[in-house]
Amino acid sequence: MDTEKQLQIVSFEQAKRLALLGFDWNVHYHYNIKDLRCMMHSPIGNYNDSNGLFYSAPTVALALKYLRTAKKLYGYLGRDFIKNVWYIVLPDDDVSEINFSTYQEAEIYLLEELLNLN
Repeated sequence: MDTEKQLQIVSFEQAKRLALLGFDWNVHYHYNIKDLRCMMHSPIGNYNDSNGLFYSAPTVALALKYLRTAKKLYGYLGRDFIKNVWYIVLPDDDVSEINFSTYQEAEIYLLEELLNLN
């Protein structure tokens, strides 16, 4: 699901954790817990249900926006142009010691770190 021209979708575990945090935004994708497949739907909707059979699967970018706006969890990505790497900065201004070769890798890692804070 992660092609160069398509936004990255959160993993099943990230979708589950977002649902537990109250993520209720409308999205195009959801995971079915029976087979863990990510499926696309139209129209968009909130696929988190009280029975836990489905989890909404937002893009990583949308999940980060949700954490910023709904949970007030801020982190951001930085780039070292000399070393040509990406890094993350967490809410306490702690800069990661891990460098990433792509924006997408750094974005996924940032989401995971922010979910771990909550």
